[in-house]
Amino acid sequence: MMTTRRDICIEGFPRSANSFAVAAFRHYNPNLKMANHIHVPMQVFKAVEMGVPCLVLIRQPIEALSSLMIVDSDLSVSIAVRSYINFYERILL
Repeated sequence: MMTTRRDICIEGFPRSANSFAVAAFRHYNPNLKMANHIHVPMQVFKAVEMGVPCLVLIRQPIEALSSLMIVDSDLSVSIAVRSYINFYERILL
């Protein structure tokens, strides 16, 4: 989680193009400090609290969850779906 000042926060549910977004942003902004890849809403809350611009990545649920289930075949569908919903519901509140 972000504990020191960053220039931007890029965060999203796992398998939501986090790595692509970070790589693309870094390519065009190589000197900026970035918070990313924690995959928890608290990262977004902390960025907002610190006044750091934050990009929240959202991928269609079926696509994100299908990709996640391929990577982690032991994960149950119900836990994966609840995790996706909880991630974005907490950010919306």
